[in-house]
Amino acid sequence: MAIHTDRVDREDEREAGSVHVGRQFWKRLGVDEILRDAGLAPPTRLLTLAMAMNRLIAPASENARPDWIRSTALGDLVGEDFSALSRQALYRNRDRLQEKRGAIESAHGTNPASAIRSIWTRRCVRMI
Repeated sequence: MAIHTDRVDREDEREAGSVHVGRQFWKRLGVDEILRDAGLAPPTRLLTLAMAMNRLIAPASENARPDWIRSTALGDLVGEDFSALSRQALYRNRDRLQEKRGAIESAHGTNPASAIRSIWTRRCVRMI
C-alpha cells in the first residue's frame, strides 16, 4: 500500500506522547486511587490529572492552562471533552484539592512504594 504524503491533510493535531507517558506514571503510582481514597470525585480527579500534566510537562501561567490542556490529546486518552474547560473550573478544582490536602498527604502509610506515590502526589498538588 502506498501512502501519498502530498494528499494527507492534518486537522486538529494535538500533543499526545508526553501526556500519554505522564498518564502512565500517574496510573503506575496510583495517584488516582490516593485521590479517590481522600474522597475526591471522578471529575475532580480527572481535572487534577490534567492540571498535574500541565505543571509537569509545560508549566506556564495559570491563565494558559486551559489552552494547553485543549492543545493535548489528554481528552482523547481519558475520554473527556475539554473544549469548554475554563480557568474558573480549574480554580474550583484547586480549592477542592486544598480541602483534602491532609488526607492526600497522609496517604502513604509505611509502605515505601506508597511513600513515593504520596510524595509525587503531594508535589503535584502543591504545583497545581
